[in-house]
Amino acid sequence: MKIENLMWLLLPVFMIHEFEEIIMMKAWISKNGADIRKKYPFLASRMLSHFENLSTPAIAFAIALEFVFFSALIFAAMEFDLYALWTAAFLVFFAHVLFHIVTFVVFKKYVPVVVTSLLSLPYGIYVIIRIKNNALFWNELGTWFIVMVLMGVVLFSFALWLGGRFEKWLRKNYAPET
Repeated sequence: MKIENLMWLLLPVFMIHEFEEIIMMKAWISKNGADIRKKYPFLASRMLSHFENLSTPAIAFAIALEFVFFSALIFAAMEFDLYALWTAAFLVFFAHVLFHIVTFVVFKKYVPVVVTSLLSLPYGIYVIIRIKNNALFWNELGTWFIVMVLMGVVLFSFALWLGGRFEKWLRKNYAPET
């Protein structure tokens, strides 16, 4: 497979992964939130609180923002031959996928996105095999990886904040009348 195809393939892999989160997050939190808060209060205060107050449309809105960012990043990486940038973004995504798998192992039960995380593993492993010997960008990769981690944290926080704003707008404009 040509490297450019492999790069573009990250978008559908990302979205299939995020679709599971959109579909399952609210129901999973409703069923497991109290148990998670009891067993893992530190983790729950940082992770669950982000999603508990968002409806499924607001979660989808936040993920749509991430998708737009990811699409622009992949386009820029390909257009300007910034393969280290793309690789750093891929590695952040792959670490995110591995985190979901570890979360599944720790919780010892289904967590949203574990199914698509497991399905993403072959793609991730294949990409790593394909890029490990490409010396063109390894010198730049460390810097881009740090940039992508920081951008990921900022983007995730911003997307959730905008998702919260969108949630308020939805409730104001589309809440059922009582």
